[in-house]
Order: sequence, then structure tokens, then C-alpha cells
Amino acid sequence: MSDIVIYKWDPEPNYTSNFSLTTKYYDFSSVHINKNIYSISLTLGVQEGETVILNNNILIQHRSKLEDDWQVYGLMAFGQTGVGTNTIKNKLRNVPGLQLKLSGFLIDSCYINDISIEYRIRRKQAVATPQ
Repeated sequence: MSDIVIYKWDPEPNYTSNFSLTTKYYDFSSVHINKNIYSISLTLGVQEGETVILNNNILIQHRSKLEDDWQVYGLMAFGQTGVGTNTIKNKLRNVPGLQLKLSGFLIDSCYINDISIEYRIRRKQAVATPQ
């Protein structure tokens, strides 16, 4: 018989300055259709009463298949106050899906609030046939 592990949700935040987060694999509900990825946006939030999100640097890596090696997509450097959103526009062509790995440095009062991926299904162009 295998071990059963039960986790309890703890609403109190835990922080680390050196983190690594791997997302699930996203196929965007179309497993067999290739897509073009246009941009990835990341929004950082701050704890209530805090306003600064300076000096937060996050490296974004990606892979389009689970067996692929990680490739660098870009580096986000946050240097503003308040809730900050940063976008990297780096087009990935003809990929079946996407998995992200975020790593880097966050100050104690910041957290990742949202990850947005802009993509479109890749349409095959019609070829005219001679009559």
C-alpha cells in the first residue's frame, strides 16, 4: 500500500528571496493544434500596507514539450512601486503547448499575482490549386 499525504492550506504567506516555480503544461485546450505564443506577462502584488516592488528580478524559461530542455524566454526586472506588470514580447512559433519555469529574487513583501500568456492558434494557409 502506498503512503497517503494530506496537506492543509495555510493562508499565511511564506517567503524566500531565491525561488523557483514550475507551472503545469498548458496545451490551451487544443492538444493537436500548434500555436504561436506572442507574449508573457507577469503581475507582482504586494502585501497590504506595502507599496514597493523594487529590485525584483525574475528569469522566465520555457519548453514547448515536456521532454524538451528549458530555453530562456526572457528576464523581467521590476523597478516601480505599487502593483507591477511586466511583459516580454518574444514570439514562439508553431508550438503544441507551453510550460514555464520562473526563478529569481523577490523581496519579502511581494508575491506573484498573475501570469498571462498571449497566444493564437496557428492556421494553415490555403494553397490555390490551378483549374
